[in-house]
Amino acid sequence: MVVSTHDSDDMLGIEVQPIESMEEDAEMVEVSAVEPEPVQPEPALPADPFDPWVHPVEAFIRMARDEPDALCINTYESGESVRYSYRDVWKHAYSIAQALKALPGWNDDGHDAIGTFCEGEAHWVFFSLAVWMLGKKTLNFGLNWPSAVRLHSVKYILHHYTKPGRTEGVTLVDGGTFPMLSEVPAPSLELSEALDDFVTIQCTSGTTGIPKSFQFAHTGGITARSSIGITKCRVGLLQAPSFVAALGFLLCSVNLGGSVWIPRRAFNSIDNANNIVQLLKDGLHYLHMIPSFLKLIIEASRSRNPIVIELRTKVIGLGSELIPMSVIHMTRARFPNADIQSGYGSSESGILVFAVDPDHPVRNHPDFVNADPNDRLASFGFLSDGSPRVCTMDWVEMVSENEFTVVGRFDQKIKVNGVYVDLNHLEALVVQHLSHTIADCAFVQTSEKKIVMLYVLQARPTTRTEPSVVIRMTQDLLALVNVSKVPIHNCFQLDEIPMTEIGKRDLKRIKWIAENNDLHQGSVVYPRLAPSDAPLFRIAAAISSLGSQLLGIPSLDGRNYSISGAGFDSLSVGRLALAIKEEYDVEISPMMLLSNGLTPLDVAQLVIDLQGNHPLMPPTVDLDQEAARLDDASVTAEGLPPLVFPESPRGIVLTGATGFLGSFLLYELAAKFPAARIYCLVRAASDQVAIDRIFETARKLILNPQQTHYLVNNVKPRLVGVCGDLSLDQWGLTNKRWKKISKETDMVVHCGAEVHWLDDYEALKGPNVLGTATALRLATTHHLKPLHFISAVGAIPMARGARTPLEERVYSNWNVSGGYAQTKWVSEQLINKARSRGVPATIIRPSLIASDSIYGVCHSDDYIWQYIKGCIRIEIAPSNATPVIITMNPVDHVAKVVAAIAASEVALPKFVFHISDPERSVVTETKLFEIVNAYGWPVMFETRERFKALLYRPSLPNGSSMLTLMHLILSMSFLVDNTNTRSIYPALGSQAGRIAGRGLLYLTHIGYLPPPPNPPSPLRPEEHPRPNIFRPDTHN
Repeated sequence: MVVSTHDSDDMLGIEVQPIESMEEDAEMVEVSAVEPEPVQPEPALPADPFDPWVHPVEAFIRMARDEPDALCINTYESGESVRYSYRDVWKHAYSIAQALKALPGWNDDGHDAIGTFCEGEAHWVFFSLAVWMLGKKTLNFGLNWPSAVRLHSVKYILHHYTKPGRTEGVTLVDGGTFPMLSEVPAPSLELSEALDDFVTIQCTSGTTGIPKSFQFAHTGGITARSSIGITKCRVGLLQAPSFVAALGFLLCSVNLGGSVWIPRRAFNSIDNANNIVQLLKDGLHYLHMIPSFLKLIIEASRSRNPIVIELRTKVIGLGSELIPMSVIHMTRARFPNADIQSGYGSSESGILVFAVDPDHPVRNHPDFVNADPNDRLASFGFLSDGSPRVCTMDWVEMVSENEFTVVGRFDQKIKVNGVYVDLNHLEALVVQHLSHTIADCAFVQTSEKKIVMLYVLQARPTTRTEPSVVIRMTQDLLALVNVSKVPIHNCFQLDEIPMTEIGKRDLKRIKWIAENNDLHQGSVVYPRLAPSDAPLFRIAAAISSLGSQLLGIPSLDGRNYSISGAGFDSLSVGRLALAIKEEYDVEISPMMLLSNGLTPLDVAQLVIDLQGNHPLMPPTVDLDQEAARLDDASVTAEGLPPLVFPESPRGIVLTGATGFLGSFLLYELAAKFPAARIYCLVRAASDQVAIDRIFETARKLILNPQQTHYLVNNVKPRLVGVCGDLSLDQWGLTNKRWKKISKETDMVVHCGAEVHWLDDYEALKGPNVLGTATALRLATTHHLKPLHFISAVGAIPMARGARTPLEERVYSNWNVSGGYAQTKWVSEQLINKARSRGVPATIIRPSLIASDSIYGVCHSDDYIWQYIKGCIRIEIAPSNATPVIITMNPVDHVAKVVAAIAASEVALPKFVFHISDPERSVVTETKLFEIVNAYGWPVMFETRERFKALLYRPSLPNGSSMLTLMHLILSMSFLVDNTNTRSIYPALGSQAGRIAGRGLLYLTHIGYLPPPPNPPSPLRPEEHPRPNIFRPDTHN
């Protein structure tokens, strides 16, 4: 950045004059008699900590002469540490140099380079110094290079432990057999030939074909010296000499007066990692490493001793691969005293092309002349107009005629359903967030554009590890962090991620494994659909076959696969939706078909519901994208003091206090936390009106005299009315009121919501979703506050027909029917995302909340009572031979459970809770209407088909609403697990039959239900006493 001095001075109020003008003015100024203050000398710049960079031979001889006993090499080639001082290395290098000069033809012209064929070993250091002392260059061959490479213009190749294959025209010399001279002169530059600044002919790695060579000057190591930054440094020589990094570390080591440390070589990555751990244990200062291999080293170090950390390591350099943040964090934890240096060039990362004019002379360079014209991604080639071009392998996207954006590494940043996805980023996310189960992973896009996940398990994973479970965990994670457009088509377990000899990920091998996953065990196998003549399974089998044909994957036929994970994209899923429309005459949105987790069995259920006029209300928006868009990254625990769990909170924010559950919840929270002030958000004209509304509602619903007395005398003095609206920003509160409440409260119980079973998502989004987003902001304003969100079991997607109780967890697939349930699903996602950023929260899902357990008080607007009232009116119920279950929980029991969860610190890590007892909350539809009959209302049992036919009669004007209620009852016919809830509150609620009976009595008493035409004859009259304390206004 260039800064104008004139502008800067103007900003300071200083007028700047030209120097000449200032000098003229100075001549006219009379000298003051006051002596000027002495000018303080500017502090001296710090001295360069290093000596001037010199030729490696000069630096080596200086050390051998001045500090002969200093350590030069510490090698573990034999399995034990063998140390060579500078004096020892001088003797070896000088003796080898003399032996080289005695070779036949040494003095012939035309060979200025001597080949070396070595691993990282002490002899390579001896050979290099000897060759440089003789004024020649080294050419360090890779042991894995093809023999044709060794025809490079060299006359001799030095080797010792590993002999190269036969090479025409080249003399192979075992330098390790040269005799050590008994008399070696003192180190002196006069004993060397004229030194060549170009010390080596260096080559590229050869991983993409024939290595390309270039002359390398010793001054190329200057920048690496500043990176090491330590005199007398112990530098790890961890790569083969054919890599320029190994050469650079040797050059730096001698110029720093330090030593190179060489590990023992092994045939596999694990042993190599353990050998490097030994170097660290013995005091290695500096190592430069590929991130993939450093992870292995850290894991090997932990396995030896999980507690001990490496304190003597001073610098760790990372490069040659993308460096995930997870590796940085692992490195920092294991090496707390080390500086971490990260270097990763764009040429490693990923299709950017640089070109020159067609007549540029570079076109005659051999790299262009010999380029393959058919390989569009070759490093060298020509554009269509003949311009020489160089391809960097960076993928770019044009944003205008003359502008482009660099997308990333080719084959690592890919486009899925119109969205760019960085596969390296996915790997980092999985390793960071699923480290309890997955130790390492790789994502690969195959030639068929399918994404395959390869993973390595932790030694003792904490969760189930079948591939299908791993896919679900990964998909849930990606949705959690707002990366939700990635279909994982397959995944399977490996013992380890394949690596090359130098510790890089073996991308060729990884790609081959992904392309040939049918040869591996443990890949995802989707379950077969059960053979059955039932319509559900017949339709599912047909849809499975349709999808298999559209994708061209016969193995999917008859399987209950994940549509989003099997390979469907936005085009092919549209074809599937059309095929379903043609076959079954029902329309299912392609967007919904692609929602995470939908299977042929799920789609078959949708088809049956739509064919049966089920008023299915699929999402009108992509709920996954909606949750990602509404997620506020500033809602986080970062920057706030750690949570101190509020065992005795000063204040509690409660929303929904004027609702059915809210009234009982107000009482239970007040009783559980007797010292807390309770701030209740209510839509009202003033705060006092808000309080009046709360107590008017509570007086109608809470009939227990002791409880009403407690509310009036104990709770009312602690109640703070807050006039607001869930759908508004900050709930409509002023900034001052918002800050005050944020400061004075320690817990948020978010029970408020707009409940309407027939409204769509957009109609309910304001209060139900935006209100939850505001509750999250409140929970992270001023200090952290636990947020307890009251959701509903209806937020569980496609729960109907589940064969086992549904788990207490957050579900990432969003095929949820009904606007109310959809708002609860999105709210749950927002809370889950915030929780991943450290926000303390729970999600509490009650099933159907019915009457209270003592007096039968209930909410007449609930769909279950509307359904019963409709069946009583037409005197028919669709319960004949239909296995439908209904869960009913007493409202006072639900309130007690919520309060217990809010008061329990151990509830926070459990996170999701279901309030529904399979033992007591469940009643069949048939049993429910047997109770109705027993209470005096004659209701006949009919088949569901006959029931629907009756509802279509013109004489029944509200038949369509009854049909909707019937399908709603059907959709809620499932069981849920409640393990987490029972661990916090083990007491069970009342039996569902008793709750239903008392609710019927209450609704009759207040006039909602017509009096039974037959004299009441309850099943057990003593269990259903008629309440005698109703106030007159409760009948209204």
